[in-house]
Amino acid sequence: MVAVFMTAFVFNASAQNTKIGRVNASEIIMLMPETEKAQQEIETYQKELNAQITTMRDEYGKKMREYQEKGETLTPLIRQQMEKDIYDLQSKIENFTKAAQKDTQDAFEKLMTPIRAKVLAAVKVIATQNAITAVMDISQPPFIYFDESAVLDMTPAVKKNLQLSGRKLPVAPKR
Repeated sequence: MVAVFMTAFVFNASAQNTKIGRVNASEIIMLMPETEKAQQEIETYQKELNAQITTMRDEYGKKMREYQEKGETLTPLIRQQMEKDIYDLQSKIENFTKAAQKDTQDAFEKLMTPIRAKVLAAVKVIATQNAITAVMDISQPPFIYFDESAVLDMTPAVKKNLQLSGRKLPVAPKR
């Protein structure tokens, strides 16, 4: 019984010393010049992959037209080979497209990892300076409710630490 009381007392005392901060990590990441550079690199990379896919699709279209134009006049063996070539090329395009999507995602993650690490390091600096024991990322809320007045918003301080003050979030292009 005494152990339960002591545990409750220690927990209550430590809970009173707990200071919670919050940060909008997504906003900070979007403001960073490194993120803009990473997005440009990914766009260039995607253009290269899309050019390859376009070339493959053009070849596929050419083979399909040739097959449709000559299909009835071809010998069964040649027709069968053309059908196999068309099917193989279609599979090749599908496989390349899937691989390109995965490769693009992997490249994006590789570029974003050091950016996220830089933000985390800045968050740790601000948390340490303010004696904060826990930090929530409000761009991915883990809580259904929390008392805003009891939480220190660290986003402005982290922006200042990363010298992002005054930068505006990029505006999504209209489609």
